[in-house]
Amino acid sequence: MPDPETGQTPGTSQTPSGSTGKLVIEGLDPKIFAPGDKDSDKIKELKINSATDLYRWVIAFLGVIVLLVIAVSGIILGKNPSANIPDGIIAIGSAAVGAIAGMLAQSPSK
Repeated sequence: MPDPETGQTPGTSQTPSGSTGKLVIEGLDPKIFAPGDKDSDKIKELKINSATDLYRWVIAFLGVIVLLVIAVSGIILGKNPSANIPDGIIAIGSAAVGAIAGMLAQSPSK
């Protein structure tokens, strides 16, 4: 959402008026995105790495959820072996396991 005072999106800055008017994202090396650069593979590599990193983070996050559900269930049963594990905890763990299985399964090819 743009800042009401400057009209700019946080994390970006615009070049002063009278210049090329390009939008510059702070923290990125402008040489990577130079127009006419023969190293356009850098951009493709950046996109691939971003998708791969996101995929890894999601898998790791879901794995941590599964481990937490197992730990909480163990704590509940450790304190009272005849206690029932709440359905919500079972549902969260089942959903996380299903999501991991769905992400790791190969998509069918034709």
